[in-house]
Amino acid sequence: MARPVQYLDTAVVTGVTVEVEDDGTARRAVVDGFTLVVDSKGGAVSSVPAGRKVTVLTNAA
Repeated sequence: MARPVQYLDTAVVTGVTVEVEDDGTARRAVVDGFTLVVDSKGGAVSSVPAGRKVTVLTNAA
């Protein structure tokens, strides 16, 4: 496979399959080396392992 793609279902991050750390100012989840931090204002930061890619999809307003 020249360009492998891994799809993670949203339930992996939002469901109970991943432990979410909450320090009162932000929530943090780690899935297979990918890290997502969402702060109390709704801002999000993701960290991605080297050589991996991310696709961001937005929901309809």
